[in-house]
Amino acid sequence: MNEFVVGVDGSDHSRMALQWAAAAADAAGVPVRAVQSWIHPRSAILPVAPVPVSAEDMDEQTQQAIAAVGTEALGSSAAVTIDVLRGPPAGALLQTVTPDSVLVLGSRGLGGFAGLLLGSVSQECVEYAACPVVVVRTERILGDGDVILVGKDGSEGAQRALAWAHALASATGAGLRAVHAWRASVSERPPQVGERLRSEAADAVQGWTQQVGDEIDTDEMEGDPRDVLVTAAERFDPALTVVGRRGAGGLRSMRLGSTANHLVRHGTTNVAVVPAPDP
Repeated sequence: MNEFVVGVDGSDHSRMALQWAAAAADAAGVPVRAVQSWIHPRSAILPVAPVPVSAEDMDEQTQQAIAAVGTEALGSSAAVTIDVLRGPPAGALLQTVTPDSVLVLGSRGLGGFAGLLLGSVSQECVEYAACPVVVVRTERILGDGDVILVGKDGSEGAQRALAWAHALASATGAGLRAVHAWRASVSERPPQVGERLRSEAADAVQGWTQQVGDEIDTDEMEGDPRDVLVTAAERFDPALTVVGRRGAGGLRSMRLGSTANHLVRHGTTNVAVVPAPDP
């Protein structure tokens, strides 16, 4: 990770995202960039319509708005780069990041309905960004002694998610806990078979984590991965839950797996979704 990019729109969720990113970026020793995009309103046909604001003036107004949010969220001394983008928010954000960026967004922006659990901009970025996307829904930042929870399902996305979570944990001083969700079929329900599957799952998650480091706590839990990770989050109280964007069971054409989609929509923690390497 070489920078944290934060989508800012003036909402409380985007302020929390900026605070989260600033703390993580400071711990990792990388810069943080606050960005906001704008779309020029269409000119009205009526002759009494006001003269449209110039693009340069819109850039200046947007830059001032970002600076005001940054000062309110972080204080006047915070070292944050401001970047004004032009175009629809999701498209502009996707174009400004690289695979080495970390894109940080609030779970819902100014344009979202109060009942929505995930805004449309965040949803689109989670599905299509070339870099990890952190969806911030709580004020809890990541620091020394916190826990990062990462889920395993055997996919390449999960392996990359673990490596990314390990790097973030090392930078911030957080601990890392890996959880492997497994399920037995109906025909495998005899007790002795269940114990064997449980043992195999425990061995699998330990072998998985040893590829990136030995100081990782591991757990195996039976059940649907979506339910398992929500239950694990309730048990271990992580500051961040990390998953791959598409799991082992997902269709190749699906951009977002069911587990990642469930967590960003219904999880109670801040969630990071990490894309798999390009094929």
